[in-house]
Amino acid sequence: YAILILIIPINLLFLCKRKDINNLNFFLKLFTAICLIYSLGYIFATSNYDFLSKLMGNTIYSRSFISSDQHRAKLMIGSAITVANYFTMSLPILFYVYFRRYSIRWNAISLISIIFNLIASALTLSRLGFFSSILIAMSCIFFQIESKNKFAKRFLIIILAILGFSIIMIRYDIGRLFMGFHDTSVLSRLSSIYLGIYIFQKNPLFGSGMGSHFTRLYTDNSLKIDDLYGLIDPHNVYVLILSEIGLIGLIIIILFILCLFYRLSQIPDKMFRKTSYLIVFAAAISGIGGSHLVNEISYSIVFWIYMSFFYSASYLGVREFEEISKNKCT
Repeated sequence: YAILILIIPINLLFLCKRKDINNLNFFLKLFTAICLIYSLGYIFATSNYDFLSKLMGNTIYSRSFISSDQHRAKLMIGSAITVANYFTMSLPILFYVYFRRYSIRWNAISLISIIFNLIASALTLSRLGFFSSILIAMSCIFFQIESKNKFAKRFLIIILAILGFSIIMIRYDIGRLFMGFHDTSVLSRLSSIYLGIYIFQKNPLFGSGMGSHFTRLYTDNSLKIDDLYGLIDPHNVYVLILSEIGLIGLIIIILFILCLFYRLSQIPDKMFRKTSYLIVFAAAISGIGGSHLVNEISYSIVFWIYMSFFYSASYLGVREFEEISKNKCT
C-alpha cells in the first residue's frame, strides 16, 4: 500500500499528451481558477468549519480551533499543513498566468488568486507553509520574469498582499505564525525525525521497508521503537525516504530527479522553465516539514499533474511552444 501511494502519482508524469499540451493555456487557467476557489473555500471554512462539517453529516465538532469562530480547517486534499503546501506549490503557476500577456480578465483573476492564496496560506497557521509561500512569491516576483516593464505588476502584488495581510491580522488570530519554533508541536516533530534517523541507522543501505514503521493506515498517531518515541509520520520527506528505502533508494530517487531536471531544462520558453523550477523548489521546501510527496496521495497527485505539463512541454521546439502559447482560450 505504501509503495503504491508513492508510485501511482509518479506515473502521472506521463499523463499530458500532445493534444493536452496544445491546450496548455486552458489548463493553466483551469489550475488558476481551481486554486482561487480553493483559497476562498479555505478562508470561508476557517470561520465556518463546524457548520460545514455538520452540513456534511459530521456531528463531531472539530478540535482544531483557535477561537470560537476560527478553525484550522481540513479540506479534501488533507490537513491544514497539506493545504498550505498546495497553496505554496501552486503560486508559480498563478504568477505565470499573471505575468503572461493574457486578457485583462485573466490578469485580474490570476492577481486575485495570488492574493487570496497568500491570505489562505496565512490562515492555515502553518509556519513553514506560510513563510515558504512568502519566499516562493518573492522568488516569482523577482526571478520568474526579467522584463523591466513588469514593475507595475510587481508593485501591485506587493501592495495588495500587504493590505490583505493587514486585514487578516485584524480579523483573525494568526499569532501562531510568529511564536517561534520551541512549542510542543515542533518538539514532537523533532522527536519523530530523531526516530526516523534511528531507524535509518539500523538499516542504512536498504532501509526498513516502506510502511514497516511509519504506516500509512493507523489508529494511533504515536510510535515507539526501542524506547524512542515519535509520531507515526516523521513530518520530513527526506528522513522518511532514508528510513524506509535507505541510501540505495535515495540514490535511485536522486537519479530520477536529475533526469527530471534535465527534461525541465529543455523547456524552450525561459519563463515557463523557471516556473517548473519554482514548483519543484516549493515542493522541496515543503518536504522539510512534511512527508506529503511520499505518503499523501492527494497532494502528490497535484504535484505530478503539474509536472506532466512541464515534462510534455520539454519536447517542444521554440516555434511550437510559441504557437501553443498564442492559442486563445477564454
